[in-house]
Amino acid sequence: MSVVRDIRTVFDDIVPVGRTIAIDLAQPFDVAWSGPLHAIAAYLPRHAIFEGHKGLEQHSIVDNTVLDDDLLGAIMACLRQTAGPSNPQAFELFARQLLAAACSCLARTHSVLMSEPRLRRLALSDEQRQSAIDYILSHLDSAFSMHHVAAVCGLSYRLFTRAFRLSLGASPQDWTNATRVNRAKRLMQDPSLRLSDIALMVGFCDQSHLNRVFFRFCACTPGEWRRNHEQKRTIEQHEPA
Repeated sequence: MSVVRDIRTVFDDIVPVGRTIAIDLAQPFDVAWSGPLHAIAAYLPRHAIFEGHKGLEQHSIVDNTVLDDDLLGAIMACLRQTAGPSNPQAFELFARQLLAAACSCLARTHSVLMSEPRLRRLALSDEQRQSAIDYILSHLDSAFSMHHVAAVCGLSYRLFTRAFRLSLGASPQDWTNATRVNRAKRLMQDPSLRLSDIALMVGFCDQSHLNRVFFRFCACTPGEWRRNHEQKRTIEQHEPA
């Protein structure tokens, strides 16, 4: 089997039975083989492979090489053996579970840190990064769709979320919520403001929503944080100069 990109052969070898080869679809390529081909092809989007795997945001899958992995080979063999059953709905559910297992196997075992040039190509440009931040900060006190932020950057939603994570180290929603929580902390230093009002002022739909997100980022409720902050301020005020 051979894989060619821009007239350059990037893979030319035998793929043994039970083995897997990953091909990056981000760039055009031609594939050719000689002899019978008994294989199954699966399109696995990058976000599906790395979803839920913290610390791998800047990684990609090893491509153009045979992956010597018995577990991955067994997963793909199960997909091939169960293709075309009499019950399509049952197969779809089973196939989704197998593909999720394949994604997890690829992320844990066959991922490598992307090169700097590729990271720069996939990340937001300086102008896109600033446009995204400006839009989010100017709409922080209201609900808005990340699809709108993606449109401001001139990207599809999928490309935008990936580029944003590469550029700022967090998903757009997590970055927005963290910024809302920080703004809420500043507002909570004013004892005249109620938590229910602060929640609306920083873009949450109600105080319950604020409580859930705040606890996720701070491991305490807004009320607990406010009491601790007030106690600390009181102690500091009574300390001798």
